[in-house]
Amino acid sequence: MEAIQEKSSSSIRSQVARILLERASSGNGGRNLLAQRDIADILDTTWSTVHESLNSLFNEGAIKIDGRRIILNKDLILKAAGMPA
Repeated sequence: MEAIQEKSSSSIRSQVARILLERASSGNGGRNLLAQRDIADILDTTWSTVHESLNSLFNEGAIKIDGRRIILNKDLILKAAGMPA
């Protein structure tokens, strides 16, 4: 059994969404200066789990990827993060 059943993917997904929101509102010009591995370290999970979460957010339309930039759909990313719009 993988490390006592890794945190649920929906929980990680909402935490990834929150990190993206925090980074976007931190005044860094909308640049997410964290790599997927950095996010995985912050959340104490694996890179692949973060990657799956980002893919899920992308497929849902909550994020768009433009080169190395992540563009947030505010309403959808707030919903994914479990926060009020």
